[in-house]
Amino acid sequence: MKNKITLLLLFLVPFQMVLSQVPQEEREALISLYNSTDGTNWSYRTFWNTNANVGEWHGVKVENINGQDHVTELKLIANNLKGEIPDLSGLKKLKYLYLHNNKISKFIDGSWDLPELTHLYINNNQLTNIPNNIGNIPNLMDLQLENNLITSLPLIDKPLEKIQILNLSNNKFETISDGIGAFTKIIKLYIRNNPLKEVSPKIANCKDLLTLAIHFDGYQNFQSAINSLTNLQKIDIQGIKDHEVDIRNLKKLNVISFNRTKLKTIKIGVENTINLNYSSNPTDYTIRSYFKEDNPYLTCLEVGNRTNDWLDYMQSEGWAYTFHSGVVPVEQCTGNYYVSNDERSALKKVLESGYNDDFSYILDSNFNVGTIQDLYSVNVSHDFSLNSTNITSLRFIDFEGALNSEIKNLPELKSLVFYYHVNSTKILSSLPSEIGELTKLKEIYLKDTKLIALPNEIGNLTSLEKFTLNNNSVIEFPNISNLSNLKYLNISNNKLTSIPGLEGCTKLEYLNFSSNKITSLMPDIGPLEALSYINGQLNELIEVPDNLGNLLYLEELHLSYNKIKGFIDLSNNLILKKLTLKNNKIEGLKLDAPASNFRWDAINLQELPYLGCVDVATPWVNAWRSRLYVANSMPGLIITANCSEIKTLSAEARETLSNFYTSTGGGTDWIGENWELTDVAFSGNLAIWEGLESEVIDNEVQVTRILLAEHGLTGTFSLSNLPELIDLDLGGNYFNEETPYFGENLNKLATIRLDNNNFSGNLNVNNFISLPSLDNLNLSNNKYSGPIPSSIGDLSSIRYLNLSSNNFIGDFPDFFYDITSLIELNLSYNNLSGSLSDSIGRLTSLEIFNIGYNNFSGRFPETIDNIKGLNQLYINNNSFEGNVLTSNIDNLYRINVNNTNISGLKINKAPSHYKNNYGSFHARNNPNLGCIEVDNSHVNLWSSYSRDSSVSFDSGVVFSDNCNYTLSIKEDLLENQFLVFPNPVENVLEIKTSNNIKIDNLEIYTLLGERIKSLKKITNTIDITNLSKGIYLLNIYTAQGKVTKRIVKK
Repeated sequence: MKNKITLLLLFLVPFQMVLSQVPQEEREALISLYNSTDGTNWSYRTFWNTNANVGEWHGVKVENINGQDHVTELKLIANNLKGEIPDLSGLKKLKYLYLHNNKISKFIDGSWDLPELTHLYINNNQLTNIPNNIGNIPNLMDLQLENNLITSLPLIDKPLEKIQILNLSNNKFETISDGIGAFTKIIKLYIRNNPLKEVSPKIANCKDLLTLAIHFDGYQNFQSAINSLTNLQKIDIQGIKDHEVDIRNLKKLNVISFNRTKLKTIKIGVENTINLNYSSNPTDYTIRSYFKEDNPYLTCLEVGNRTNDWLDYMQSEGWAYTFHSGVVPVEQCTGNYYVSNDERSALKKVLESGYNDDFSYILDSNFNVGTIQDLYSVNVSHDFSLNSTNITSLRFIDFEGALNSEIKNLPELKSLVFYYHVNSTKILSSLPSEIGELTKLKEIYLKDTKLIALPNEIGNLTSLEKFTLNNNSVIEFPNISNLSNLKYLNISNNKLTSIPGLEGCTKLEYLNFSSNKITSLMPDIGPLEALSYINGQLNELIEVPDNLGNLLYLEELHLSYNKIKGFIDLSNNLILKKLTLKNNKIEGLKLDAPASNFRWDAINLQELPYLGCVDVATPWVNAWRSRLYVANSMPGLIITANCSEIKTLSAEARETLSNFYTSTGGGTDWIGENWELTDVAFSGNLAIWEGLESEVIDNEVQVTRILLAEHGLTGTFSLSNLPELIDLDLGGNYFNEETPYFGENLNKLATIRLDNNNFSGNLNVNNFISLPSLDNLNLSNNKYSGPIPSSIGDLSSIRYLNLSSNNFIGDFPDFFYDITSLIELNLSYNNLSGSLSDSIGRLTSLEIFNIGYNNFSGRFPETIDNIKGLNQLYINNNSFEGNVLTSNIDNLYRINVNNTNISGLKINKAPSHYKNNYGSFHARNNPNLGCIEVDNSHVNLWSSYSRDSSVSFDSGVVFSDNCNYTLSIKEDLLENQFLVFPNPVENVLEIKTSNNIKIDNLEIYTLLGERIKSLKKITNTIDITNLSKGIYLLNIYTAQGKVTKRIVKK
């Protein structure tokens, strides 16, 4: 019994310890917090104020310290705590207290004896006070109180020697009291965004301070506040009233931010710039902003003997990110660094002419106009040699109205920029003539201003280097020949008709006058030898200067869509990288720059009908031919080292083409692109004439192909005097006469396609016999009638002949057997009749033989099997008899024997979808074809194949490697005298005959042709029990012949 009681106690004691594992005073402190902050409405309150283990309560962390569990961390972030924080002194071991992002309003007074607390985060609440006894938290290191309603620091009677970070930003402090002096070891102090007006001198006690961020609301004695903070490395100060700050004593300072101050001068020590570099933001100094309210009076930066370093830094990109314009780095700030009153007055009037704002602040002589960074921005520069500060740059956004003439009183202005947003409706209506007095102006930017005119005085701006005027409506451009320093000129997309006076712009590098109505550039462009870019596209230029080739630095030339005629010589422009001449009337081009200079898309020589040849340097001929083959150029363009050696198309040939165009209805019945050029002394690229191809043969341009199928041609034609013509395609037109006469001197014409026209009557072959090279003749789909003329046999070179879909009649002409060169013969869809001779086997070159859809009859010649190279055989829809043997034709790929009377077919390939197959096989509607003989290896493939669009044959046809081709209609009647049943059969097969026919013997074969049973003594039953399941052929032999039945063994 005693042992049982002991076990029960052992069980109960740990249970009680679990319920009270932290000291009772800690549990009570937590419950006090829960009750005073509306715990029942917390967002998360799992197990709070219950008997559960405190370590299970939401946000509570418990650790075992010396055998006792204690609360060490309390994290109730964004948990909807409301009300007051009670004295939490009961949590003696608490290290971390995170209560930020709630609605706590106050700390309740108490001892606040929290000896272990290091981190206290109550930021983003509604606190109005800090515990008076915060000094009782001796180990506090990080105190975050930002974003509350706190107005003052309590008096702290003993130093907080452990605290390092204090954040009081975004509160209601007007004064930082003496309590700040208790934070003697603080290294980071943040008091941003408070209505702060005063800081206690006790801040001097914070001698270890490294980072100080204070935003004042008009503090006057900042200098005294920071003098003793000699360890400062970073400061962020706003809102001080001091006119001067001296930070030379802060020798460790390397990050500075002054904004919204009344500073005029900042004195920076040498040590502060010791690590100065010139990257995008080299010193991390920020003494500027994009608003005039930020440091509007700051003009001087006193930097001691580091003036040159700072002047170098002024030239870097980082300066613009660090200081606003008008801040001058000097050794001592003893001079005047403000813009004169005259310039202030002029600037005010200029701004008022484009914006409806109050600019009276500009007249304040202490105001640095360089701080203006809005829809309008002003840059100011200081001339050390003259000790004067002037406005040097103006930038306007969406300026509306006429620019005020007072602009003339900004004599040091170097940059004048007008920028307009894409959808802006604002307009710069005019520029004053006085703009010509700004002789130091280097840049004018007037894109998208909607200007329609410029003052002639623009020509007086002799310092101008960059002039941008694109996308406006300017009609007349002033003479700018005096602008000898101009490097960049963009006047594209205006309404200009000329560009007067560029001769003196000898430093011009970039010239863009595209999208205007300019008819001429300038007769002598040679003096503009610095030009590297010219864009004159979309104008009405009719010529280019003869000395364009003198521009040795030219890299890009764009002259597409003009009316340029004549010859362009670019032989000296060896560094040319981009060239676009599309859509002009250029007749010659010399180009010596290597093709490797150009990307494939960097050259465009399309739509140049008069350009037939391009001269290139001898080493680059092949490279240019390759480049222009894949680039934007015209087919047929000749690339050679000497175009003068190439003879143009002869006058006789041009006349032939002109007559051809007229006689076939050109210009009325059909319109051929660029064919209108045939009636001029054309020497350009024939390949741009629709349907024409040309080549250079023996240094003379010759027409080689006329390809005008389906163009609507009518009438008659003759093509004499085109001696190199090899291909004529006029198919699909409306010719309706008899066979045309092609003309003389067509000795190389090899291919003629006249299919799908309306030619009729008897075929006059004599018009073809005069063409000794004729190789391919297509007269299909016309209306020729009568017999096929025997004179076709005189076409000794013919290899491809297509006479299909006409009305030819008569027998298969014997002369075809003698044209042994034939590769293709197509006589399908005619009314031919008679039979074919065994002589067909002599056409051993034949690859395509199509005589389908005629009236041929008789035995089909078995010699077809001799034509080893035959690839396509079509004899369908005729009345052929006998056997079609193709087992020796390995190349046969397509065969069609539909709708014939053949009784045998021998093939040697598998059906579609198998290796070594027929792409197309059709053998339907052949009543006498009962068996198709195939190779032994293909029997099963054919027997099990499902018919589809590429393979078709009659149901009931047997595939075997041992067909008997003597089967006839008589034998077919014999087959009907036999009845074999049941079929499918399991064991015993019965055979019944009629008309007392006697069976001599029986043989059973597999589908592979293997004989497995032979019977001499015949009864009416056959036992096939021992046969395996499958399909078999049963041959029944009688005196009247053989009958084959297919049986299925179950």
